[in-house]
Amino acid sequence: MSVRRSRITIVETDYTPDESVPPLNPPTWSRKIPYTGPASDWSGEKITFEEEVEEEEEEAEEVEEEEEEEEAEEEEEEEEEAEEEEEAEEEDKSPKDFRFIRERDSGRERIIEHPAASNQYHNEYRFCHPNQSRARIMNATFGELKDTLNAWEPYGYEVYGKYHNVDFDEVEGRELLQKSLLMSEDIRNMVLIKASREVPSTSTHDGFQMHKVIIFDKGKQMFLLRTCFYKVGLQEFYPKPLKNPAQHPEWCVDLSTLLAYGEFWSELKVLINSM
Repeated sequence: MSVRRSRITIVETDYTPDESVPPLNPPTWSRKIPYTGPASDWSGEKITFEEEVEEEEEEAEEVEEEEEEEEAEEEEEEEEEAEEEEEAEEEDKSPKDFRFIRERDSGRERIIEHPAASNQYHNEYRFCHPNQSRARIMNATFGELKDTLNAWEPYGYEVYGKYHNVDFDEVEGRELLQKSLLMSEDIRNMVLIKASREVPSTSTHDGFQMHKVIIFDKGKQMFLLRTCFYKVGLQEFYPKPLKNPAQHPEWCVDLSTLLAYGEFWSELKVLINSM
């Protein structure tokens, strides 16, 4: 009896192999690998190291190509977005064309001041006549508006955060004009210069909407200074503008002297001086 030793176990056997005679079909241990997964999943096909390596390399190449394509697409999209942003910034920085304002001479004297302390709107400013504060001033020439704004300096108690400046494109601007113009006015002659939306306070109803607007009438060469209101619920809060329906069926126009907080006039001052 001989003893065959293994690295793992010791096995006793009655057979002693003759090592001087080579086996008829020597196994190709350097090329074949055993299946190491569950028996139920084995297809019976033997896989060599070379085949397995080739498949893994092909899969890796495919994954790498897909990743490169995705990266290229992402870079292209980012470049397009960056170009669009640059174009938009250039448009914003480029001077607006205000050649439609032909008459720029100084005009009548106007002032911007707070109403009397007894007025519920005394924290706002009004664009008015210097000697007749109760006179209704609904418009101004370019010279009148520019001179008055440049002469004005904020004073007294200032309130901020009451307005949101409204940005608008051509379509949105036309809708704002419809909300701010009377039925008798020709929208084709009008250019919207500025619009601000007042933030509703706790004293107003939930559906309250009000805009302060500056419009330029190209035919009359005059700026229109206006407030417009959403009609719903306005009867209880401020019925006066309901007498002047706007071109937009759900809005109405207030033709009183324009009252607005200091931040509105400060923004308008910068805008007018840029024209």
